[in-house]
Amino acid sequence: MEHVSEIELERFLDGTLPFVKKAFVKLHLMGCPGCNRQLDKLCEERKEFERMAVVVRKLEEADQKSAQITRQTGASVFKTSTNLNE
Repeated sequence: MEHVSEIELERFLDGTLPFVKKAFVKLHLMGCPGCNRQLDKLCEERKEFERMAVVVRKLEEADQKSAQITRQTGASVFKTSTNLNE
C-alpha cells in the first residue's frame, strides 16, 4: 500500500486536493495508522504555528505602541525644553 505524501496531507488539510485525490486520501487514512499519525503531527505543527503567529502579532503591536509613546514623550520633552529656553 502506497502511503500519502506529506505534501498531499498538507493539501488535504488546506482543502486544495482534487475531489478524487481527496477521496483516495480519506480512504487511505481509514486504514493507515502511520499516515494518521503524520496527519496529527501536521495538525499540531499548524496549531503551534498559529499560536506563535498570535504572539508575534502581540509583540509587534506592543512594539508599535512603545514607539508611539517614545515619539510622544520625546516630542513633549522637546517642547518643554524649548519653552524653557525662551
